[in-house]
Amino acid sequence: MCNRADARPFVSTPESTAAPNPEAVTNTVPFDPQRDVRFAVVMYGGVSLAIYINGVTQELLNMVRATAPKSVDPKSPDYGKALIDNDKLTGSLAVYRKLGQHLHQREKLKQAAAPDRDGKPKPPTFEPICTRFVVDVISGTSAGGINGVFLAKALSRNQGMEGLKQLWLSEGDLGKLLNDEASIQETGLALREPRQSLLNSQRMYHKLLDALRQMDTRKDIRTEKEIYHERRRQGRNQQGGQRPLGQDQGSAE
Repeated sequence: MCNRADARPFVSTPESTAAPNPEAVTNTVPFDPQRDVRFAVVMYGGVSLAIYINGVTQELLNMVRATAPKSVDPKSPDYGKALIDNDKLTGSLAVYRKLGQHLHQREKLKQAAAPDRDGKPKPPTFEPICTRFVVDVISGTSAGGINGVFLAKALSRNQGMEGLKQLWLSEGDLGKLLNDEASIQETGLALREPRQSLLNSQRMYHKLLDALRQMDTRKDIRTEKEIYHERRRQGRNQQGGQRPLGQDQGSAE
């Protein structure tokens, strides 16, 4: 379990809520936080920053999920376990897990961050999560506020934001956002006359509502590994064979 004597109380030191679970499966990591690192997030506006800001929100979500508990109910069999098992950690999730495990012991953190003999990142260990990352406050304006709303929903309901990510990549284009005839094609919308805005807010509003609804289609979050394999299957179905890595839908994100 986490050692309080080795901890550096640089943020806060709440009492541990986790109980040892001798029946934990191999990939399960104990959740035994001795402290929280809490964030208050402010996201600025600007359509040109929307995709960049979304990348930040995706990382904030990964950071929280990597050190979150699977259950807060003491009667649940998942109590005292990490939300995500080690075999489901990919990309930055593994980095945040290591921070949660070893932030209070900088020497261990240094060892965990060092590559293995082949120069590859070491996988996280099965040591308990001693530091939990929490997003306490989210605020923002315009495109930043939109990303903030999606992040708040994802955090509160344990959902993903893949739909919003794809929305910004496909729709965050001034050529589509301009308030002209092209912006209403295949949308069922009508232009308002006289036009009072340079950009068509109606189009983006309906696209954002669709992305919000997509978050409810599945409660858990697809891992990067699941998305990667799904897109490889799509590539094979479209071309009748395996698509080389790094090309369109065959590439991992």
